[in-house]
Amino acid sequence: MKSVALLDGGLGQEIYRRARDVSSPLWSVAVMREQPDVVIDVHADFIRAGARTLTLNTYAATPTRLAREGLGDEIGAIHQRAFEVLERAIAITGADVDIAGCLPPLVGSYRGQPARTFEDLKSEFDILVKLQGGADVFLIETMTNSLEASAACAAAGESGKPSEWHSDWKPMASSGPEKPSQRLSKRLSRQRQRLSCSIAAIRK
Repeated sequence: MKSVALLDGGLGQEIYRRARDVSSPLWSVAVMREQPDVVIDVHADFIRAGARTLTLNTYAATPTRLAREGLGDEIGAIHQRAFEVLERAIAITGADVDIAGCLPPLVGSYRGQPARTFEDLKSEFDILVKLQGGADVFLIETMTNSLEASAACAAAGESGKPSEWHSDWKPMASSGPEKPSQRLSKRLSRQRQRLSCSIAAIRK
């Protein structure tokens, strides 16, 4: 019988739903800084529900997004905080779980092809991989353009750790005759892939 790895759910959305008075564009990261118990409780509840791979709360903590909000110098502390709150939830529940690093869209969710080079994008994902080096696996989340997805997968692949990329199929953007999933499948065969048919609420 094959083993089944149960991942947590929509971490950022659940944090946002439970938090009080969140107006920052960094939403779930802002909650972690100001109301850390909310994030701890969400992680712990996912563990109690049976999840055995828990994602770091760093979806909004990319170099680009933090710099835009004047928090670029705090990126290391924010990522360390994400490990601390997740490890606190693990200690509370006493569960044996894996930690998943988060490689999200660098500017925001559901954007088109960025006006950046592959090398430029990859250098930013390399920073995230290094900051999340204590993770057991990397999740490449909510990718809607092939260039950013390729850069994230390349950075994750160089870590030597397992990785999985998630794409919302309908809005995924690319240039060229091949569908993005076909091109990425050829180039990045080491990564596991999952396409989502749903389009979630957009948070900028």
